[in-house]
Amino acid sequence: MSEQSRRLNLRRLIAGDPPPPPPSPLPPGGGQAVAPSALQEQRDALARELAELQWDLGGLAYEMAIRDHFRLDVLMRQAGKLQEIDARLGEIEHLLRLDTTGAAGACPQCGTLYARGALFCSQCAFQLVGVQPVGGPMTPPPASPAAAPHPSNHVHLPLADEVAPNGSLIHAGDEDEMPSGLREPRAEDTQPPGAGSVGRGDLEAPHAEDHTIPFERQDPTAR
Repeated sequence: MSEQSRRLNLRRLIAGDPPPPPPSPLPPGGGQAVAPSALQEQRDALARELAELQWDLGGLAYEMAIRDHFRLDVLMRQAGKLQEIDARLGEIEHLLRLDTTGAAGACPQCGTLYARGALFCSQCAFQLVGVQPVGGPMTPPPASPAAAPHPSNHVHLPLADEVAPNGSLIHAGDEDEMPSGLREPRAEDTQPPGAGSVGRGDLEAPHAEDHTIPFERQDPTAR
């Protein structure tokens, strides 16, 4: 941009005239890979554009200062353009610093370059890579089968009147008439043979006369 064109733009901004229409955007990149040389060219172009915008913003502020008439809306609008170009330049420099052969591609919607692993475009928030949903419908764990009771530990108690294998009728809750194989062992059943209850007489001490020794008096003259 020549010096004359830059001054015309500054005067137009100070006067409040509408800026010229921006150039038509380039077609989207379509997601193709970008070589490092193309990134270098874009960085150089953005660096030149950033320098021109900084020059324009400084000249605009100077023109307003010598006229003692500041228009903050014009300064803010020019500063917004400068900030946008600065962000794009920082993104290109970040891509160049990556340890890859180049950018992963360009956004199909706006043409902005994106790095490898990017999910959304940094400019238009376009989804670049389809994201699979994390997780799915939770399936309950299979129920573990209940452990069956061991036959040796199971004791069958009749809940109603039943018929024993020998044909006798067993009443509910009556264990005396149950077969020995189906009845719970009792304390007296586990005692060794011959072991009985100890009587009260067996615990009493023997009589004193059973252990006395007879005493015989000797005649003193019989010597």
